Amino acid sequence: MIYFKNVSSDDLSLVVKNHGRRQRAKEKIEIIDIPGRSGSYVEHTDTYESYQRPMSMYLMDLARQEEVFNLFRGYGELRTSYDEGRFFKAHVVSMIDNVEASVSGINELGVTFEINPPFAYHENGKDLITLTNAGTIINGGTCGSEPYYKIYGTGNGDLQINGKFITLTGIQSYIEIDMESKEIYKDTLNQGKKLVGKLDDLELIPGENTLSWTGGITKIEIIPRWRDY
Repeated sequence: MIYFKNVSSDDLSLVVKNHGRRQRAKEKIEIIDIPGRSGSYVEHTDTYESYQRPMSMYLMDLARQEEVFNLFRGYGELRTSYDEGRFFKAHVVSMIDNVEASVSGINELGVTFEINPPFAYHENGKDLITLTNAGTIINGGTCGSEPYYKIYGTGNGDLQINGKFITLTGIQSYIEIDMESKEIYKDTLNQGKKLVGKLDDLELIPGENTLSWTGGITKIEIIPRWRDY
């Protein structure tokens, strides 16, 4: 069984024949040949390639055909019965939409998802974490996460994560930071000029992460977005 956009295959009279295969995220690596030097220069980019996950299904009730076609388009969260506790950010890139009744009365269709970003996200990575004092949080994933932060306070403050500092200036009630989109804002207002330091230093590494702050910061809310390669 699969869920896409929180709709289950069972709800649309679909029986999943093939769930496709989850793949480990593959790093984009640049290999550069340098004249006069043995071997090559290998650059690890710490960025990862998306991949496609094709699935095939039986449509048991042809009267649900239009509902099925309407579901399998665009972007949504994908869950399967084979990946318990995880979900994928998926885009429908193709679908075999010429469903015709077979001799047996079973109708087959195919859907191909682009898994992008190519990670398996933890369901509990959506849970809000609130810190009112310095503390430690545990990343149970196998790779670094790109959280959403809401940082409360007034004036200027320094935030330290795993020994790395960023400074926020001119905080008015709160500032929001989305590591996935690389945006710093308050509601719809851009606040990018209020951060001093490297945005990447806000990544939460696998295992323990220690957080502390000084100055005008009073509280931090985090949606951690734990994930696996």
